[in-house]
Amino acid sequence: MYAFNKSYDYQSVCDPEDEPKQGAGLRSINVPTIADILHLGWWASAAAWSILQQLVWGLTFPRFLGAVEVEEEDFSGFPSKQSCITVQTQYFFGSDDKSFNGILDCINCSRLFHAEKISNTNLVFIMSDSKELCHHCDTRPLMQAEKPDEGPNPCE
Repeated sequence: MYAFNKSYDYQSVCDPEDEPKQGAGLRSINVPTIADILHLGWWASAAAWSILQQLVWGLTFPRFLGAVEVEEEDFSGFPSKQSCITVQTQYFFGSDDKSFNGILDCINCSRLFHAEKISNTNLVFIMSDSKELCHHCDTRPLMQAEKPDEGPNPCE
């Protein structure tokens, strides 16, 4: 009756997990390359020029570079966020048929259903056998909202 598209957002921000991932070593290390070492003279001249500019600005505008007194605020109550992958599923009608009927197979029973699209709307009128006859059918709602996910399986 419907088709769906899954779209993954690799730049989402989620609430942190209950147990943080703790590794045995540093997460990243900046190792200077030979080019960095060879450009040490450039770094020294850039630092000297920066100090000279700070001195000129400090003498010209004495309050411009001053630190602003800020009241200490407790940011520990704000939850931190972490990068995560989310998936959003978009459902749409896969065909232009106006009516559908069939059998919904559950674990130990089957339910008959009939569905009619209502013209000029995105609504579908569904009639089916009683839910009380089949207790083992999948009753998960179809969610379109973003939800955390592990990402697509690269082996598929």
